[in-house]
Amino acid sequence: MNKNSSGINNFLSQILQSLSLDSVVVEAIPLSGGDIHDVYLVANESSRYVVKVNTSEMPGDVFRLESDGLNALKVVGELRVPEVIGVMSEEELSA
Repeated sequence: MNKNSSGINNFLSQILQSLSLDSVVVEAIPLSGGDIHDVYLVANESSRYVVKVNTSEMPGDVFRLESDGLNALKVVGELRVPEVIGVMSEEELSA
C-alpha cells in the first residue's frame, strides 16, 4: 500500500470506524516482521490496535482463515492468543 502518512491515517480511521471503534487515529506506526501484508500499530484516544492490511495477491479470505485459526488456538486455552476484533474485505469496507 503506497499511501502518505495522512492517507494511511484516513484509511486506518475508516477501518476503525467500520468496526464501531473510536475512529480518530492519533498515531499509526508501521510494524515489521511480515513479508506479505502491511501491519500497523494504531492508537486512538483510548486504545491501541494492531491492524493488518492485505496488500498482496493472496485470496481475500486469508484473514478470515487466520481468524478461525486464532480462535481455535484460544479454545485450547494453553496459549496467549490475540483477540480478533474484526475481519472485513475491501468491498465490505467501502459499503
